[in-house]
Parts: sequence; C-alpha cells; structure tokens
Amino acid sequence: MDTSGAPSRQRFHGSKAKYWANKMAVEQTEEGLSTAQLMLINHDLKPVETARRVWGPWNFCGYWIADCLNINTLMIASSMTVSGMAWWQAWIAIICGYSFAGIFVVLVARIGAVYHISFPVVCRSSFGIWGSLFPVLNRTVMACVWVSIFFRGSKPSDTCLIGGYLQPRPAREP
Repeated sequence: MDTSGAPSRQRFHGSKAKYWANKMAVEQTEEGLSTAQLMLINHDLKPVETARRVWGPWNFCGYWIADCLNINTLMIASSMTVSGMAWWQAWIAIICGYSFAGIFVVLVARIGAVYHISFPVVCRSSFGIWGSLFPVLNRTVMACVWVSIFFRGSKPSDTCLIGGYLQPRPAREP
C-alpha cells in the first residue's frame, strides 16, 4: 500500500515478475565467470561424479527394451504381416533390425560410458567448441522429429481407444 491507502499496483507487479524471474533462473555454480567462460566449462560438461553413476547393465538393457516396445514397432510388425510375412517372421526381422542398430548405438556411446562425459563434450573433441554446436543442434532437432513420429504413429490407437467417447451422441426424445 502506498501513502494514499490504495494498493500499489506497480509494486505488486514487480514482485510477481521478480518471483517468476527467480523461479526460472538457472543457478550459477561457478561464481564470477562470464557467459563465454561458462560455455567452456559448467556442471553439465564435467564428467559425471561416481555417486551419480547409478545405472548398471540391466538398467541399460531394460531401457533399450522399453524403447523398442512402442506403437511404431507394432505398426512395423503389422505392416510386415499385411505384406505377406508370417507374424513370427516379422518379429524376427524386427529383433534383428533393433539388434543391428543397437550395435552401433553401443559403439557410439562407448566413449561416454568409459570417460563418463556427455555427447556435447565428445563432439567438442572432434569438431571444436563452435563446430560442436551443429551436431548437438542436429541431434536435438532429430529428437523432436522422432517424438513427433511417435505421436503421429500413436494417433490411430488413440482414436480407437477414446474415439467412441468423443463422438457426438444422438439427441434423445423425452
């Protein structure tokens, strides 16, 4: 309240904006460093500490299996059976395909698993600091594209599951 007794609108607005600015602010762990220096080293670019390395081989296998079992995999299997393959042939082809891709995923991820560093750090070793921005942005865009493919692939199943509830009901006479 100001001296006239009316609530101060600007003061309330400023405190609300300050609240949200503080809520969305990223914590600065290294005090006194410029933005350019923080781009060179920050908490996300350092190797993962031993205490934070909690995933073992079973965690990675479970994650890979869960990642492979999705609507798109079922759609691949169904399109193979429609094309004339038996169901078991389709699943063998899918398992072989995911295993083949898994070999390359493990090979690419080996440097991160051995040295406990993230993908941007690995890219910096090959492309330099500024050159590594392209592979990182490329990976980000491809992740967005892949998630959109998952959403698009799950749309027919969503329509089947909840489509009946969203249809307009005929008006009933009393």
